[in-house]
Amino acid sequence: MSRPPSRSRLVPASQADGWPVGTRTPGGIDLIAREVAISYAIYASDTHPPVEIGAVQREDLTRWLTNRLNHPVAPPDLSSLDYRLLGGRLVTSAHGPAALFLYENPGGKRLGIYARPIAGQTTPLEPTDVNDIDGCIWIKRGIGYSLMAEEPYSRLEEFARRVRQELNARG
Repeated sequence: MSRPPSRSRLVPASQADGWPVGTRTPGGIDLIAREVAISYAIYASDTHPPVEIGAVQREDLTRWLTNRLNHPVAPPDLSSLDYRLLGGRLVTSAHGPAALFLYENPGGKRLGIYARPIAGQTTPLEPTDVNDIDGCIWIKRGIGYSLMAEEPYSRLEEFARRVRQELNARG
């Protein structure tokens, strides 16, 4: 996969004893990248329904996850980018509940969008790479987001920009 130099190249949690030279120790937004990588690895590869609430119950999913996170979250529409929503689920992190929305394209590739409350100001998109799966991370209005899939970084950046546009439109 072609990717820009990553400011946030993380290693698996099992290798966290010693951080490789040239990488930053995970904290804040970097923890989100590691958290989504774990959830993505578990659920995106699941051949059984990997979601708790399916796309046909989008409003119920949005309401349930918003209540659990105590912040408004909703699955963005990525259909124009050839990914359809499968649904979502509540996942845990060391910092409390998080939302995971899963999407699939016609070729069977899956994309995950992870969201959880985080202290911090709005940040620009940052590339990330965990276990050789590329992604983008950012913070918007007290929610940390990460988007991850086995796609080239340029395509992931396009997806992330679309998600950010939709978040801006929601207000």
